[in-house]
Amino acid sequence: IDLPIKGFFSDFHFLSNFHEVEQEVDGKFYTSNEHYYQACKATNEQDHEWVRGPPTASESKRRGRKIDIRPDWDDIKQLVMRKGLCAKFSQNTGLRLLLMSTGSAYLEETNYWGDRYWGVCNGVGKNRLGLELMALRESFKMDQFYGD
Repeated sequence: IDLPIKGFFSDFHFLSNFHEVEQEVDGKFYTSNEHYYQACKATNEQDHEWVRGPPTASESKRRGRKIDIRPDWDDIKQLVMRKGLCAKFSQNTGLRLLLMSTGSAYLEETNYWGDRYWGVCNGVGKNRLGLELMALRESFKMDQFYGD
């Protein structure tokens, strides 16, 4: 059994939404999955582009906190994250292989900044990001004989 991976740092930074890798979703290119996720909060195209645009995921996240957030965000944010992760790992073969190389390890987005929805802080949290990554890894395993 593979040891759990707790925290998407160092060798496992590729699992982080802040990992910079180009991904295309709905005809637009994003510098990281964080850029995509934050931009999707926008209620209008101008804000979407403003949040999508900065060079770093940190700045995109900061901008995402300054815009009006779509009223249905809590209802759709899980699907938005899933769509972004699918784009990130399906469009980047190297990252997909790295994800699959985690085997059956439990993936936990351990953090110190208090995110208990997408991750786990001080042993408490829903770890939704880790769960999405593990589900995606399983879907890639199912398709490994049909993929590229």
